[in-house]
Amino acid sequence: MPLTHPILNTTAFITLILLFTVSVSFFVYSNRVAGINIFSSIFTPASVRKFNNTAPNVNLVSLILALFALFGYGFLILQVVPIDKTWTSFWICTGILFVFFAVKYLIVALFFNTMFPGIERNFISRYHQLTVLSGLFAFVSCIILGFAIDCTETTATIVAVINWILYCVGISYIFLTTFSTNNFSILRLFLYLCTLEFMPTLTLVKALTLLT
Repeated sequence: MPLTHPILNTTAFITLILLFTVSVSFFVYSNRVAGINIFSSIFTPASVRKFNNTAPNVNLVSLILALFALFGYGFLILQVVPIDKTWTSFWICTGILFVFFAVKYLIVALFFNTMFPGIERNFISRYHQLTVLSGLFAFVSCIILGFAIDCTETTATIVAVINWILYCVGISYIFLTTFSTNNFSILRLFLYLCTLEFMPTLTLVKALTLLT
């Protein structure tokens, strides 16, 4: 059965695509002018990263991209969960995701502030950038899925799983480069992934299944 895309074939979604393109273009241009590499800022530890104090203020654009990332997660979840593909369902999914990320950010911040004071700001910054990047990947994936001819819920699920795996790889790299790489840091990474990534994700999946 092909996926139904009633909200992905609307004028509103096309408008979102145009706004997304403009926002990304402005963000990339602003960072290029400032000499900032977004990937380096995510995957390079603060101890070896060079900061440019003359960088223009792109906080508004960053906030807009974070909003698009949230929309990307919402659209992708909507294609995976077997519910009506309507705007109402989309806003419900997005609302659940907003609460999920708000609580998760708070828990991660408290965890690092308690267990590893002094490095939480660096980790949270890179953690946020990776989360936004993963959400933007989800948004672009939804654009492709929305205009695919033979796209199934299985295909959307595979895309979501790939996105989640890449996110876990990225967060593992950030975690290991934040700490010295040894057996103890690998153990801490395993505990972190189990308690603050796997369990929250399973809880989110459980909450979304209640919508069906």
